[in-house]
Amino acid sequence: MRELLVCTAALHACTAVVIVATGGSDAFALWVMCATAASMAWHWRGEPAGWLAVADYAGAVGWLAFELARTRQLATTILLNTIVFALNRLVARSEQYAMHHSIWHIISALKSIVVARSCN
Repeated sequence: MRELLVCTAALHACTAVVIVATGGSDAFALWVMCATAASMAWHWRGEPAGWLAVADYAGAVGWLAFELARTRQLATTILLNTIVFALNRLVARSEQYAMHHSIWHIISALKSIVVARSCN
C-alpha cells in the first residue's frame, strides 16, 4: 500500500502549479515541492523514524507558515488547516491506515489548492 500513499502524496505538488499560475511566491512553490518530495520519500521508505520523518513534518510546518503569512482569507485558512490536522490525527489510529491516510492526502491536497488560490 505504500505505492498508494506515495501517489496520493504527490497530489500536493499540484499546489505549486496553482501558486505559480496565480502569481504567488516562487519560494512558496519551491517549499511545496520540497515538502511533497520529503513526504513521498518518507512514505516510500515505510515511514521510518529519523531524518525523513523530521523532513516530512518540518515541510508541513513550513507550508502552514507560508499559508498563514500569505493568505488573504486568514480565518478560512485556519479553519481548513484545523480540520485537516484533526483528520490526520484521527487517521493515525486507523486499522486501515494506508487507505485512510491516502484519502487524507487527497483532502489535504484539495485544501492546499483552495488556500493557495487565496494567497499572494
